[in-house]
Amino acid sequence: ISQRQIQNQVIDNLYVFQGNGLPAHYMSIIRLPYDGWSFVYMLPASELDTKIRAIMTMFGFLTIGTLVILTILLVYYEYTVETNRKKMYNLAYYDEFTGLPNRVNLRNNYKEVYESTYHDHIDKYYFATVIISNFHMLHNLYGTEISNRFELKLASSMKQMESRLFTPYKGNNSYYAIIKADNRGEVEIALRKLFASAQSIDNIEYRSLFKAGVCSFTSSSMPHNIDDIMDKCSIALYDHKDENVNRNSIVFFVPAMQEEIIRQNNLEKELIPAIYNGEFLVYLQPKYDLNSNRLSGAEALIRWNYKLQRLLPPGQFIPVFEKNGSIAHIDNFIFVSILDLLKRWKEQGYRLVPISVNFSQVQFRNPNLLRDLKHRIRGYEDIIRYIDIEITESATIDSQETVLEILNELKEIGFKLSMDDFGTGYSCLSNISLYPFDTIKLDKSFVDKIDVNFKSSPDVMLVSDVIQITKHFGIHSLVEGVENLDQKNILRDLGCEYCQGYYYSAPLPVAEFERLLCEDKIFEDWR
Repeated sequence: ISQRQIQNQVIDNLYVFQGNGLPAHYMSIIRLPYDGWSFVYMLPASELDTKIRAIMTMFGFLTIGTLVILTILLVYYEYTVETNRKKMYNLAYYDEFTGLPNRVNLRNNYKEVYESTYHDHIDKYYFATVIISNFHMLHNLYGTEISNRFELKLASSMKQMESRLFTPYKGNNSYYAIIKADNRGEVEIALRKLFASAQSIDNIEYRSLFKAGVCSFTSSSMPHNIDDIMDKCSIALYDHKDENVNRNSIVFFVPAMQEEIIRQNNLEKELIPAIYNGEFLVYLQPKYDLNSNRLSGAEALIRWNYKLQRLLPPGQFIPVFEKNGSIAHIDNFIFVSILDLLKRWKEQGYRLVPISVNFSQVQFRNPNLLRDLKHRIRGYEDIIRYIDIEITESATIDSQETVLEILNELKEIGFKLSMDDFGTGYSCLSNISLYPFDTIKLDKSFVDKIDVNFKSSPDVMLVSDVIQITKHFGIHSLVEGVENLDQKNILRDLGCEYCQGYYYSAPLPVAEFERLLCEDKIFEDWR
C-alpha cells in the first residue's frame, strides 16, 4: 500500500483507500508492537455508506415521527387545557342549567355594563329580580321535568330579549335583568313583554305567573357593591302589601319598604320581652245567639300596650308575627291567659261561656304541639270544654293527614273546634265533613256582599246554602263582621245560629266583658 493510495485521513487511524481499479475502501491501520508490522482492516466504502444512509434514513423517519407525535400531543394538550379552561370559566361565570350568566358574572361585570351607557346618553338604570311566583304549584301539578321546562322557557325568553338595553342573569332561585331605560313605564313594558313570552309551554294548560322586584338608580348613585341593589329588589319582591298571587306583578322599591323591614325586625326582637313585661293584653269580643240575643261566648283577641304607653292596632304587629312564625308565642300567651281566666271565673261563680282562641298555621308544624298542650292543661281539666280552638281553613291545606290526626286528638281531650275565616280563598266544602269541627265561622266577606233588600240574590243564597250544609253535618254556624240590624235579621232568617261583630260589641277588655257576663242581659236591637 503506497502513500499515494491512501487519499486522506478521515479520523484517527481511519483512512480512505483507493487502489488501482478497486473501489474505495475505508481502511484502519493499527501498528503492532513488532518492528515494521501493522494490522490493516479494510471495508468497502459502498457497503458502509449504504448502512449509514439506511441508519440516517431511519433516524430521519424517527425524528419526523417523534416531532409529529410531539406536535399532536402538544396540540391535544393545548386543546384539553383550553377546553377545561372554558368549562371552568363556564362553570364559574354561567348557570349550567339555563346557560345564562350567573351571579358571579354579574358581580364582576356589572360596572362595565353600566359604564357602556355613558355613550348611549342614558342616565337611569333599573335592576330587576324576577321569580316564577307559582313555581311551587306548577311543580306539585306536573313534577320536576315540566316545572324545569317553565324555567327554561323564562331563560330562553330572557336570552331573546338580550341587548345593550337588557342584560339577563341567573341567580340561585331567581333571575336578574339590568335594564337601561328613561322611566318606569319603559321598564314595565319590557318586563310585561318578558312575562307574556315566557308564561306558557307546549301542551300544558297552566301558565306560569311572575313577580318582579325592581330598584332604580342613576349613574351618579351607582353603588360600589351590587348586593345593596339586590337587597332592595328582594324587599320589593316580597313586600307583603302585594299579596295577589293570581296575576303577574311588578313592584318598585321605595325607601318606606326598607323602613318597614326595620320596624318589623324591631317588633320581632321586642316580642318576648313585651310578653314578660306584661305589655300584651287579652280582649274579648262577645258572641251572641241570633235567636235569643243572649251572650253565648267570646273570641279572645290580643292587644299590645306598647312600652306600656299606647295600644298598637293588631294590624301593625299580627301580620309581622304571622309572617316570621312568631305568632305561636301570641297563641300560647292567649291560650294560657284564657285557661287562667276560665279557672278564676269558675272559682268566683261566674257563668262559664265558651271562649275561642286562635291557633295559627305555624302551630301545626310543631311536632310537640299535643305534648305541650297536655302539659299546659294540667290542673285545668274541668274547664277544657269551654275552650274553643279556632284554626283557619288554610291551616288544613298542608299535611291534611297530620292536621286531621291532631284535631281528632284535641277533640278527644275535650276541646271544641272551629274553622275560622271560611270562604276566604281556600274554601272546600269537603273540609266540613272531613274535619271534626263543632262550628264553622263564615268570614266577614260573606256579610259584606249580602244585599239586605234582595233576599234572593246569589250572595244571599250562597250564605243560605253554606248554613244548610253545616246543619246537615250537625255543625253550628257563626258569622263574623255583623255591623247592623238588617244584616243580623237576614242571617237569623237564613238559619244562622251565632254571630259576632260591631253591631253587638267591639272587642272588650276582660273587666268590661266580665261586667257584661254578670249582667246577663238580653241584647236590645237598635238601628
